[in-house]
Amino acid sequence: MSGQFRLCCRIGLRGPPGLRYASVMLSRCVLPLVFLVACGGGGQTPSWQTLSSGEPGALLAVWGTSAQDVWVVGGRGEIMGSPAILHFDGKTWSRVDSGQRGLDLWWVFGFAGGDVFFTGAGGTILRYRNASFERMQTPRSGTIFGLWGPAPDDLWAVGKGDDGKGIVWRYNGSQWSDVTPPDAPNLVLKVHGQRTDDVWISCANGLTLHWDGVALASVATGVTSSLFSIVTTPEVAIAVGGYLGQGTIVEHTADGAGWTMQPSLVPVPWRGVAAGAGQVFAVGESGVVGQRTSAGWTLVDRLVPPLTFHAAWVDPMGGLWGVGGMFDTLPLTSEGFLAHYAVETLPEVR
Repeated sequence: MSGQFRLCCRIGLRGPPGLRYASVMLSRCVLPLVFLVACGGGGQTPSWQTLSSGEPGALLAVWGTSAQDVWVVGGRGEIMGSPAILHFDGKTWSRVDSGQRGLDLWWVFGFAGGDVFFTGAGGTILRYRNASFERMQTPRSGTIFGLWGPAPDDLWAVGKGDDGKGIVWRYNGSQWSDVTPPDAPNLVLKVHGQRTDDVWISCANGLTLHWDGVALASVATGVTSSLFSIVTTPEVAIAVGGYLGQGTIVEHTADGAGWTMQPSLVPVPWRGVAAGAGQVFAVGESGVVGQRTSAGWTLVDRLVPPLTFHAAWVDPMGGLWGVGGMFDTLPLTSEGFLAHYAVETLPEVR
């Protein structure tokens, strides 16, 4: 499939000067591209649907057990308001009150038929169980940007402490413990893995951390830009990030070659990466979306609101869910959006 993909960006009007420059340059470019789209079936092609826009707080993460059980989290609508939590049950969207006030939620992850965990500012980790939220005791205060684990009693949480130091915590079923290595950078961003002895963590300055079941070791990627997100499949670990003028994608396979940098597709940073149903997608600033195919990375030719993505999730049927908004400035109190890329049309958030 071929087409014209016009890149533009609204957040450049409020972002840092360098980002404003990149946004203006992108908005003037029309790039002729050839795209491959793997999802969809029955002769139908997927398309983008904006499920919500203009949310009072930036939306920062999306996750679910299926396309009929989806959670979305984000910033609060006002300074002392409650953080955004949306839930989709396959028919309708509901807004869920966690009981928390005056903080943002940055991540959501959980287990089918079991616990769901929400992380955010103030060292916050919430456990949702039996339709009730419990705030877990954590080692120190800070912003927890990501959480993942192979089981509810084997979890990792990462972020940045209020003391300016990086955070790496591990949960053993009874308590969270600080396992931050001495050489960890001050900003630890996301965590993902495949097994209890194979966990990858993305950080600032192009650094990753790897847990092999025995030790947590630093692994350089060969790049210097922040790696905002990371995802793993049984075959490869993929971290994405970037800086002004380049979107960075690095991959690590089990063949002993270490991290390798992939060709840059766009001159803006990637913010999120997600894998599922045999597909891998990256989402970024200026509304750009990339897909990993057997021929390499390519841009997805679909109409996307020209807003900045923060994170993505791929459901078991191959549908791509993306969230974002105004998240580069604090407090996170404006312009959140949720979009869905699939064959079917879903109810919008009300």
